[in-house]
Amino acid sequence: MNVQDCIRTRSFWLLWIIWAIQGAAGVSMITLSMSYGLSNGMALESAVLILNAFNATNGAGRLISGYLSDNIGRNLTMSITFFAAGLAYFFFPYSSSLLTCAALAAVIGFSFGTLFLVSAPLVSDCFGLQHFGAIFGMVFTAYGFFAGLLGPSLSG
Repeated sequence: MNVQDCIRTRSFWLLWIIWAIQGAAGVSMITLSMSYGLSNGMALESAVLILNAFNATNGAGRLISGYLSDNIGRNLTMSITFFAAGLAYFFFPYSSSLLTCAALAAVIGFSFGTLFLVSAPLVSDCFGLQHFGAIFGMVFTAYGFFAGLLGPSLSG
């Protein structure tokens, strides 16, 4: 598909919305995780572990996400990890221990890494490779222009 045909499809806009919402969730964790720990009375050295748990699974979890997406499918991989991140965000306000906060942040980080890893192959599966760069760039505008504003403003 070319870009003009692509942006007229439901698939493109659903993927764009996924990038906006999931991207906002990840950006929120990056910007607010340490503040959350500090507001719960944790020392700075402890609060930074929440961010580290997010970052570790954001990066290392991509290996697992890639394996899963190749074996169970991209849609199912994204659905499972995004649902898990949604549950983690639901339970986050009810947790105050460092271990629980770090575990929840790790789930969210894994999901955020899945978004970055699985989306590019999903775009090529849906729209082909001929105009991949332009189409993926259009999808990425949801993250670059929208998610960075949406996440912290809704979370803060």
